[in-house]
Amino acid sequence: MSERSEDDRSMAGMKRAMMHAIDMNHNGRIDDKELEEFRRFIVGEAMTSMPMHLYAQAPKGDIEQLQRAAGYDDDDERHPREIEKSRKGIAGKIVADYLGQLWNEGHVDDKTYIQEMQRIGAADIRDQDDADPKDIASKVWAAANGAAPDEVPADEQSDEVDPEFLNEFYKRNPKKGS
Repeated sequence: MSERSEDDRSMAGMKRAMMHAIDMNHNGRIDDKELEEFRRFIVGEAMTSMPMHLYAQAPKGDIEQLQRAAGYDDDDERHPREIEKSRKGIAGKIVADYLGQLWNEGHVDDKTYIQEMQRIGAADIRDQDDADPKDIASKVWAAANGAAPDEVPADEQSDEVDPEFLNEFYKRNPKKGS
């Protein structure tokens, strides 16, 4: 089996994130405007991470079309930095929701869930070195979902997550003792 390039994995991750955002929109967890802002954020991220050789080979019209797709609405009076901050916030909300789903379905262990939620700024855990990781993860999930810690759903094993994603995830985040 051939090793996928970092660019391929990055694009696959962006595609998964967009599909999750669409699912969140269909389920009423983000509105149409947030979905559109996230789409623009993803296009901008794809352009930013595009290797120079692909950028140089792309027809000029294609690059301009991508720039428009990642751009700002003419009627949006916010400063571009404010728009980008908002887009990053929406992206964080979507990633946190996806991480919560993976954790709840048992695809991500407690410590990894906590670390990733902290990394994206969705959790601020301090002085919890002696606490049970399951308890901390439950508190993080509850805070991210506006629920009380005792309202955390039981683990749901699911095969709906792309196995290739899990393989790549676990390569980057090996479980201790494996």
